[in-house]
Amino acid sequence: MAHLHTQVTRHKPDERYALKWNLIRRLYRQGYNRTEIQSLFKFIDWLMALPPELERQLEEELASYEEEHKMPYITSIERIGMERGLQKGLQKGLQKGLQKGLQQGLQQGLELVKKERLRIARKSVMRVLEIRFGEVPQPLTLSIAEIDDLDKLEMLHEKAVTVETVEKFKSFLADAPPSNNPNGE
Repeated sequence: MAHLHTQVTRHKPDERYALKWNLIRRLYRQGYNRTEIQSLFKFIDWLMALPPELERQLEEELASYEEEHKMPYITSIERIGMERGLQKGLQKGLQKGLQKGLQQGLQQGLELVKKERLRIARKSVMRVLEIRFGEVPQPLTLSIAEIDDLDKLEMLHEKAVTVETVEKFKSFLADAPPSNNPNGE
């Protein structure tokens, strides 16, 4: 659902904000446990990116909602603290001349983020296939696990939502062009 909302609100940040906020509140109301809410929130947050001003507004609204409902599951407050800590750390690093270390740390962080985004995208494709068609054949699972191109995984996610059969999905995957982006970004 988050993916469809993302497509519909591509150039409409205010609508995306409202839909994202509604999805997040639904997570609370559905009775998910802490781990499930955090995982789903991270996926929604990644998929439905907002401009910085709306992101801050969402964080404030979420913090207020969490406090009001005594449900501090989602890491909005932690994220604000991490951003402040990151800013202080960057300032100290620059002052001490640790530019090289900062660059290496940033590169490693970006690599971890990239790997996590790929993992989530693969899992999302698999989850849709499992929900729609039941058990997914092992060779198909392995093929999806080997894809390191986020654009291709997003295309496959859309196809998994719309394709009539798992066989047609396998055929689409076999006919899909190779990755245009060897870095998977």
